[in-house]
Amino acid sequence: MMKHFHLKIFLILLLTSVQFVGQIKIHKTITTEDGLVQGQISAMLQDKQGYIWIGTFDGISRWDGKNFLSIQTYNGLPASQILDIEEGSDSSIYFASYGGGVLVYKNGILDTINKKDGLLTDGIITIKLLSTGEILFAGDDGNISKLKDGKLNNWSEKIGFPKYDVYGIYESSDGTIYCATENGLVIVENNACRILTEKDGLITNWLWSINGDSNGNVFLGTNGGINILKENKISSLVLNENIFRNAAFKIKVDKNNKVYFATNAGILINNNGKLENITTLNGLPTNDIWSLLEGTNGLLYFGTNGKGISIYDPKEKIINFRNITGLPEEKIYCIEESADSEFYFGTRSGLVIQKNNTYKILTTSKGQRNNIIGSIHKRRNGEILIGTKMDSIY
Repeated sequence: MMKHFHLKIFLILLLTSVQFVGQIKIHKTITTEDGLVQGQISAMLQDKQGYIWIGTFDGISRWDGKNFLSIQTYNGLPASQILDIEEGSDSSIYFASYGGGVLVYKNGILDTINKKDGLLTDGIITIKLLSTGEILFAGDDGNISKLKDGKLNNWSEKIGFPKYDVYGIYESSDGTIYCATENGLVIVENNACRILTEKDGLITNWLWSINGDSNGNVFLGTNGGINILKENKISSLVLNENIFRNAAFKIKVDKNNKVYFATNAGILINNNGKLENITTLNGLPTNDIWSLLEGTNGLLYFGTNGKGISIYDPKEKIINFRNITGLPEEKIYCIEESADSEFYFGTRSGLVIQKNNTYKILTTSKGQRNNIIGSIHKRRNGEILIGTKMDSIY
Protein backbone atom coordinates (compact mmCIF):
# COMPACT_ATOMS: atom_id res chain seq x y z
CA MET A 1 0.00 0.00 0.00
CA MET A 2 1.10 3.55 -0.63
CA LYS A 3 1.93 5.68 2.39
CA HIS A 4 0.55 9.21 2.58
CA PHE A 5 0.70 12.29 4.72
CA HIS A 6 -0.44 15.89 4.42
CA LEU A 7 1.94 18.32 2.80
CA LYS A 8 2.99 21.37 4.77
CA ILE A 9 2.87 24.34 2.41
CA PHE A 10 5.70 26.87 2.35
CA LEU A 11 5.10 29.87 0.11
CA ILE A 12 7.98 32.08 -0.97
CA LEU A 13 7.32 35.36 -2.76
CA LEU A 14 8.71 35.38 -6.28
CA LEU A 15 10.67 38.44 -7.31
CA THR A 16 11.21 38.34 -11.06
CA SER A 17 14.38 39.53 -12.71
CA VAL A 18 14.58 40.62 -16.32
CA GLN A 19 17.69 40.65 -18.50
CA PHE A 20 18.19 42.98 -21.45
CA VAL A 21 20.78 42.68 -24.20
CA GLY A 22 21.18 45.51 -26.68
CA GLN A 23 17.92 47.15 -25.50
CA ILE A 24 15.93 44.07 -26.57
CA LYS A 25 14.21 41.93 -23.95
CA ILE A 26 15.27 38.32 -24.50
CA HIS A 27 14.93 36.28 -21.31
CA LYS A 28 13.49 36.39 -17.85
CA THR A 29 15.56 34.28 -15.48
CA ILE A 30 14.39 32.71 -12.22
CA THR A 31 17.04 31.68 -9.70
CA THR A 32 17.34 30.64 -6.07
CA GLU A 33 17.32 34.34 -5.16
CA ASP A 34 13.72 34.44 -6.39
CA GLY A 35 12.69 31.43 -4.27
CA LEU A 36 13.61 28.51 -6.52
CA VAL A 37 14.59 25.63 -4.26
CA GLN A 38 17.83 24.84 -6.14
CA GLY A 39 19.55 25.95 -9.36
CA GLN A 40 20.22 22.61 -11.09
CA ILE A 41 17.00 21.95 -13.03
CA SER A 42 16.61 18.31 -14.01
CA ALA A 43 12.92 18.17 -15.00
CA MET A 44 9.88 20.41 -15.50
CA LEU A 45 6.16 19.86 -16.05
CA GLN A 46 3.07 22.05 -16.26
CA ASP A 47 0.03 20.24 -14.88
CA LYS A 48 -3.59 20.48 -16.01
CA GLN A 49 -4.26 23.17 -13.41
CA GLY A 50 -1.49 25.35 -14.80
CA TYR A 51 1.07 24.89 -12.01
CA ILE A 52 4.68 24.47 -13.12
CA TRP A 53 6.55 21.75 -11.24
CA ILE A 54 10.33 22.04 -11.18
CA GLY A 55 12.55 19.10 -10.25
CA THR A 56 16.04 19.91 -8.96
CA PHE A 57 18.93 18.11 -7.32
CA ASP A 58 17.71 19.28 -3.92
CA GLY A 59 13.94 19.03 -4.03
CA ILE A 60 10.87 20.29 -5.88
CA SER A 61 9.47 23.75 -6.51
CA ARG A 62 5.89 24.37 -7.61
CA TRP A 63 5.37 27.76 -9.23
CA ASP A 64 2.01 29.45 -9.84
CA GLY A 65 3.56 32.42 -11.64
CA LYS A 66 3.91 34.43 -8.42
CA ASN A 67 4.71 32.13 -5.54
CA PHE A 68 6.73 28.99 -4.93
CA LEU A 69 5.74 25.93 -2.94
CA SER A 70 8.80 23.96 -1.87
CA ILE A 71 9.04 20.22 -1.20
CA GLN A 72 12.29 18.88 0.25
CA THR A 73 13.34 16.00 2.44
CA TYR A 74 12.41 17.88 5.62
CA ASN A 75 8.74 18.18 4.56
CA GLY A 76 7.99 14.94 2.76
CA LEU A 77 10.41 14.19 -0.06
CA PRO A 78 11.86 10.64 0.26
CA ALA A 79 15.09 11.60 -1.58
CA SER A 80 16.32 14.99 -2.71
CA GLN A 81 17.38 14.25 -6.32
CA ILE A 82 14.44 14.55 -8.75
CA LEU A 83 15.16 13.18 -12.23
CA ASP A 84 11.75 13.20 -13.94
CA ILE A 85 8.15 14.40 -13.55
CA GLU A 86 4.96 13.07 -15.19
CA GLU A 87 1.25 13.68 -14.77
CA GLY A 88 -1.12 10.72 -14.72
CA SER A 89 -4.52 10.52 -16.40
CA ASP A 90 -6.14 11.12 -12.98
CA SER A 91 -4.09 14.35 -12.50
CA SER A 92 -1.72 12.74 -10.00
CA ILE A 93 1.81 14.12 -10.31
CA TYR A 94 4.60 11.51 -10.23
CA PHE A 95 8.20 12.38 -9.36
CA ALA A 96 11.22 10.16 -9.95
CA SER A 97 12.94 10.61 -6.59
CA TYR A 98 16.21 8.79 -7.20
CA GLY A 99 16.97 6.57 -4.21
CA GLY A 100 13.52 7.15 -2.73
CA GLY A 101 11.29 5.56 -5.36
CA VAL A 102 8.34 7.56 -6.67
CA LEU A 103 6.67 10.51 -4.98
CA VAL A 104 2.98 11.03 -5.84
CA TYR A 105 1.18 14.35 -5.29
CA LYS A 106 -2.59 14.76 -5.53
CA ASN A 107 -4.94 17.27 -3.93
CA GLY A 108 -2.36 18.48 -1.44
CA ILE A 109 -1.41 14.98 -0.27
CA LEU A 110 1.90 13.23 -0.84
CA ASP A 111 2.14 9.46 -1.34
CA THR A 112 5.24 7.35 -1.85
CA ILE A 113 5.75 4.23 -3.92
CA ASN A 114 8.89 2.20 -3.26
CA LYS A 115 10.21 -1.36 -3.24
CA LYS A 116 8.03 -2.25 -0.25
CA ASP A 117 5.01 -1.50 -2.45
CA GLY A 118 6.27 -3.68 -5.32
CA LEU A 119 8.44 -1.17 -7.21
CA LEU A 120 11.41 -3.05 -8.72
CA THR A 121 13.93 -0.41 -7.61
CA ASP A 122 13.99 2.83 -5.66
CA GLY A 123 16.48 4.25 -8.17
CA ILE A 124 13.87 5.65 -10.57
CA ILE A 125 15.27 7.68 -13.47
CA THR A 126 12.42 8.05 -15.97
CA ILE A 127 8.61 8.09 -15.80
CA LYS A 128 6.39 7.72 -18.86
CA LEU A 129 2.60 7.95 -19.19
CA LEU A 130 1.50 5.67 -22.04
CA SER A 131 -1.45 6.28 -24.35
CA THR A 132 -3.30 3.48 -22.52
CA GLY A 133 -3.13 5.39 -19.23
CA GLU A 134 -0.57 2.96 -17.84
CA ILE A 135 2.63 4.40 -16.36
CA LEU A 136 6.18 3.10 -16.71
CA PHE A 137 8.69 3.67 -13.90
CA ALA A 138 12.13 3.01 -15.37
CA GLY A 139 14.97 2.60 -12.89
CA ASP A 140 18.59 1.58 -12.81
CA ASP A 141 19.82 -1.67 -14.38
CA GLY A 142 16.82 -1.97 -16.70
CA ASN A 143 14.27 -2.44 -13.91
CA ILE A 144 11.00 -1.11 -15.35
CA SER A 145 7.75 -1.34 -13.40
CA LYS A 146 4.35 -0.71 -14.98
CA LEU A 147 1.48 0.76 -12.98
CA LYS A 148 -1.85 -0.51 -14.30
CA ASP A 149 -5.19 -0.14 -12.52
CA GLY A 150 -3.40 0.69 -9.29
CA LYS A 151 -1.17 -2.40 -9.41
CA LEU A 152 2.55 -2.73 -10.21
CA ASN A 153 4.00 -5.44 -12.43
CA ASN A 154 7.43 -6.34 -13.78
CA TRP A 155 7.23 -4.97 -17.34
CA SER A 156 10.96 -5.31 -18.06
CA GLU A 157 10.89 -9.04 -17.34
CA LYS A 158 7.83 -9.51 -19.55
CA ILE A 159 9.50 -7.99 -22.61
CA GLY A 160 13.06 -9.14 -21.89
CA PHE A 161 14.47 -5.65 -21.43
CA PRO A 162 18.29 -5.54 -21.13
CA LYS A 163 19.99 -4.43 -17.90
CA TYR A 164 20.41 -0.85 -19.12
CA ASP A 165 19.61 2.44 -17.37
CA VAL A 166 16.80 4.27 -19.20
CA TYR A 167 17.09 8.06 -19.54
CA GLY A 168 14.13 8.75 -21.81
CA ILE A 169 11.05 7.02 -23.24
CA TYR A 170 9.00 7.90 -26.32
CA GLU A 171 5.82 6.23 -27.55
CA SER A 172 4.96 6.63 -31.23
CA SER A 173 1.43 6.87 -32.60
CA ASP A 174 1.46 3.14 -33.49
CA GLY A 175 2.31 2.13 -29.92
CA THR A 176 6.00 1.41 -30.49
CA ILE A 177 8.06 2.33 -27.42
CA TYR A 178 11.56 3.73 -27.79
CA CYS A 179 13.95 3.81 -24.82
CA ALA A 180 17.11 5.92 -24.66
CA THR A 181 19.75 4.03 -22.68
CA GLU A 182 23.50 4.17 -22.00
CA ASN A 183 23.99 1.28 -24.42
CA GLY A 184 21.94 2.33 -27.41
CA LEU A 185 18.31 2.67 -28.46
CA VAL A 186 15.98 -0.10 -27.28
CA ILE A 187 12.85 -0.44 -29.42
CA VAL A 188 9.90 -2.37 -27.95
CA GLU A 189 7.40 -3.81 -30.43
CA ASN A 190 4.92 -6.62 -29.78
CA ASN A 191 6.43 -7.22 -26.33
CA ALA A 192 9.89 -7.85 -27.79
CA CYS A 193 13.07 -5.73 -27.81
CA ARG A 194 15.60 -4.87 -30.48
CA ILE A 195 18.61 -2.61 -30.02
CA LEU A 196 20.24 -0.02 -32.31
CA THR A 197 23.85 1.01 -31.60
CA GLU A 198 26.82 2.75 -33.22
CA LYS A 199 26.99 -0.15 -35.67
CA ASP A 200 23.61 0.96 -36.97
CA GLY A 201 24.65 4.61 -37.32
CA LEU A 202 24.30 6.15 -33.86
CA ILE A 203 26.86 8.85 -33.07
CA THR A 204 27.42 7.16 -29.72
CA ASN A 205 25.62 4.48 -27.73
CA TRP A 206 24.99 6.80 -24.78
CA LEU A 207 21.53 8.33 -25.27
CA TRP A 208 20.19 10.99 -22.92
CA SER A 209 16.86 11.87 -24.50
CA ILE A 210 14.27 10.95 -27.11
CA ASN A 211 11.14 12.37 -28.74
CA GLY A 212 9.31 12.26 -32.05
CA ASP A 213 7.16 14.34 -34.39
CA SER A 214 4.03 13.65 -36.43
CA ASN A 215 6.09 13.08 -39.59
CA GLY A 216 7.59 9.85 -38.27
CA ASN A 217 10.92 11.34 -37.19
CA VAL A 218 12.35 10.05 -33.91
CA PHE A 219 14.97 12.41 -32.46
CA LEU A 220 17.74 10.90 -30.33
CA GLY A 221 19.78 13.11 -28.02
CA THR A 222 23.13 11.42 -27.52
CA ASN A 223 26.20 12.28 -25.48
CA GLY A 224 27.91 13.48 -28.66
CA GLY A 225 25.23 14.85 -30.97
CA ILE A 226 21.72 14.34 -32.29
CA ASN A 227 20.53 11.45 -34.44
CA ILE A 228 17.27 11.21 -36.38
CA LEU A 229 15.62 7.84 -36.96
CA LYS A 230 13.08 7.55 -39.75
CA GLU A 231 11.96 4.43 -41.59
CA ASN A 232 14.82 2.46 -39.97
CA LYS A 233 17.42 4.89 -41.33
CA ILE A 234 19.63 6.96 -39.01
CA SER A 235 20.99 10.39 -39.89
CA SER A 236 22.79 13.09 -37.89
CA LEU A 237 21.71 16.68 -37.30
CA VAL A 238 23.99 19.19 -39.02
CA LEU A 239 24.59 22.76 -37.80
CA ASN A 240 26.60 25.24 -39.89
CA GLU A 241 27.62 22.47 -42.30
CA ASN A 242 29.06 20.34 -39.50
CA ILE A 243 27.56 17.47 -37.51
CA PHE A 244 26.36 18.85 -34.18
CA ARG A 245 28.70 17.24 -31.62
CA ASN A 246 27.30 18.30 -28.25
CA ALA A 247 25.26 16.34 -25.71
CA ALA A 248 21.47 16.76 -25.95
CA PHE A 249 19.79 16.14 -22.60
CA LYS A 250 16.12 16.83 -23.37
CA ILE A 251 14.00 17.18 -26.52
CA LYS A 252 10.66 18.97 -26.94
CA VAL A 253 8.48 18.83 -30.07
CA ASP A 254 5.66 21.38 -30.30
CA LYS A 255 2.36 21.03 -32.16
CA ASN A 256 3.91 22.54 -35.31
CA ASN A 257 6.77 19.97 -35.30
CA LYS A 258 9.24 22.62 -34.18
CA VAL A 259 11.90 20.76 -32.19
CA TYR A 260 13.83 22.18 -29.23
CA PHE A 261 16.97 20.47 -27.94
CA ALA A 262 18.41 21.23 -24.49
CA THR A 263 22.17 20.76 -24.92
CA ASN A 264 25.44 21.71 -23.28
CA ALA A 265 25.88 24.21 -26.12
CA GLY A 266 22.66 26.09 -25.44
CA ILE A 267 19.24 25.55 -27.00
CA LEU A 268 19.17 24.18 -30.51
CA ILE A 269 15.94 24.79 -32.47
CA ASN A 270 15.01 22.82 -35.59
CA ASN A 271 12.17 24.56 -37.42
CA ASN A 272 11.45 22.32 -40.42
CA GLY A 273 15.13 22.03 -41.26
CA LYS A 274 16.06 25.62 -40.37
CA LEU A 275 18.38 25.55 -37.35
CA GLU A 276 18.89 28.23 -34.72
CA ASN A 277 21.21 28.10 -31.71
CA ILE A 278 20.30 30.12 -28.59
CA THR A 279 23.31 30.65 -26.31
CA THR A 280 24.66 33.05 -23.70
CA LEU A 281 25.02 35.56 -26.55
CA ASN A 282 21.22 35.68 -26.62
CA GLY A 283 20.81 36.07 -22.89
CA LEU A 284 21.04 32.54 -21.47
CA PRO A 285 22.88 32.57 -18.11
CA THR A 286 24.76 29.41 -19.18
CA ASN A 287 24.94 27.18 -22.23
CA ASP A 288 24.56 24.04 -20.10
CA ILE A 289 20.81 23.38 -20.43
CA TRP A 290 19.37 20.24 -18.83
CA SER A 291 15.60 20.43 -19.30
CA LEU A 292 12.78 21.94 -21.35
CA LEU A 293 9.13 22.83 -20.88
CA GLU A 294 6.58 24.33 -23.26
CA GLY A 295 3.99 26.16 -21.18
CA THR A 296 0.31 26.43 -22.02
CA ASN A 297 0.90 30.17 -22.54
CA GLY A 298 3.28 29.41 -25.41
CA LEU A 299 6.38 30.34 -23.41
CA LEU A 300 9.37 28.01 -23.26
CA TYR A 301 11.19 27.31 -20.02
CA PHE A 302 14.84 26.27 -20.16
CA GLY A 303 16.22 24.55 -17.04
CA THR A 304 19.93 25.11 -16.58
CA ASN A 305 22.73 23.37 -14.72
CA GLY A 306 23.05 25.62 -11.68
CA LYS A 307 21.70 28.92 -13.06
CA GLY A 308 17.96 28.43 -12.59
CA ILE A 309 15.35 28.76 -15.34
CA SER A 310 15.30 31.03 -18.39
CA ILE A 311 11.97 31.90 -20.00
CA TYR A 312 11.77 32.42 -23.76
CA ASP A 313 8.91 33.70 -25.90
CA PRO A 314 9.28 32.11 -29.36
CA LYS A 315 7.02 34.82 -30.80
CA GLU A 316 9.62 37.43 -29.99
CA LYS A 317 12.37 38.02 -32.48
CA ILE A 318 15.69 37.34 -30.76
CA ILE A 319 18.32 39.84 -31.85
CA ASN A 320 21.73 40.29 -30.28
CA PHE A 321 23.99 43.16 -31.31
CA ARG A 322 27.56 43.00 -30.00
CA ASN A 323 31.11 43.33 -31.28
CA ILE A 324 31.23 39.56 -31.64
CA THR A 325 28.22 39.68 -34.00
CA GLY A 326 29.72 42.49 -36.09
CA LEU A 327 28.58 45.67 -34.35
CA PRO A 328 31.52 48.12 -34.75
CA GLU A 329 30.70 50.15 -31.61
CA GLU A 330 29.13 48.80 -28.41
CA LYS A 331 28.47 52.12 -26.61
CA ILE A 332 24.91 52.71 -27.83
CA TYR A 333 22.90 55.83 -26.96
CA CYS A 334 19.76 55.11 -28.98
CA ILE A 335 18.22 52.56 -31.37
CA GLU A 336 15.57 52.77 -34.07
CA GLU A 337 14.21 50.25 -36.60
CA SER A 338 12.85 51.21 -40.01
CA ALA A 339 9.83 49.63 -41.70
CA ASP A 340 12.12 47.48 -43.86
CA SER A 341 13.97 46.00 -40.83
CA GLU A 342 16.95 48.33 -41.07
CA PHE A 343 18.43 49.11 -37.63
CA TYR A 344 19.96 52.47 -36.71
CA PHE A 345 22.29 52.79 -33.71
CA GLY A 346 23.35 56.12 -32.28
CA THR A 347 26.90 55.78 -31.00
CA ARG A 348 29.78 58.01 -29.90
CA SER A 349 31.51 57.26 -33.21
CA GLY A 350 28.70 58.04 -35.64
CA LEU A 351 25.53 56.43 -36.97
CA VAL A 352 25.74 52.64 -37.36
CA ILE A 353 23.28 51.09 -39.85
CA GLN A 354 22.62 47.36 -39.87
CA LYS A 355 20.70 45.47 -42.52
CA ASN A 356 20.87 41.87 -43.75
CA ASN A 357 23.64 41.06 -41.25
CA THR A 358 25.96 43.79 -42.60
CA TYR A 359 27.00 47.06 -40.95
CA LYS A 360 28.06 50.48 -42.17
CA ILE A 361 28.95 53.57 -40.15
CA LEU A 362 28.26 57.18 -41.11
CA THR A 363 30.44 59.95 -39.66
CA THR A 364 31.28 63.59 -40.36
CA SER A 365 34.01 64.11 -42.89
CA LYS A 366 36.39 65.60 -40.29
CA GLY A 367 35.57 63.29 -37.41
CA GLN A 368 34.41 66.09 -35.10
CA ARG A 369 32.52 65.55 -31.84
CA ASN A 370 29.12 65.76 -33.54
CA ASN A 371 29.75 62.16 -34.54
CA ILE A 372 28.06 61.47 -31.19
CA ILE A 373 24.48 60.49 -32.06
CA GLY A 374 22.21 61.25 -29.10
CA SER A 375 18.77 60.58 -30.58
CA ILE A 376 17.04 58.88 -33.50
CA HIS A 377 13.38 59.32 -34.37
CA LYS A 378 11.29 57.54 -37.01
CA ARG A 379 8.53 59.71 -38.50
CA ARG A 380 5.19 58.32 -39.66
CA ASN A 381 6.22 58.72 -43.29
CA GLY A 382 9.25 56.50 -42.67
CA GLU A 383 11.88 59.26 -42.53
CA ILE A 384 14.62 58.84 -39.94
CA LEU A 385 15.67 61.96 -38.02
CA ILE A 386 19.18 61.95 -36.49
CA GLY A 387 20.05 64.15 -33.51
CA THR A 388 23.74 64.82 -32.76
CA LYS A 389 25.44 66.23 -29.67
CA MET A 390 26.55 69.88 -30.01
CA ASP A 391 30.26 70.61 -29.73
CA SER A 392 29.60 73.46 -27.29
CA ILE A 393 28.14 71.06 -24.75
CA TYR A 394 31.38 69.16 -24.60
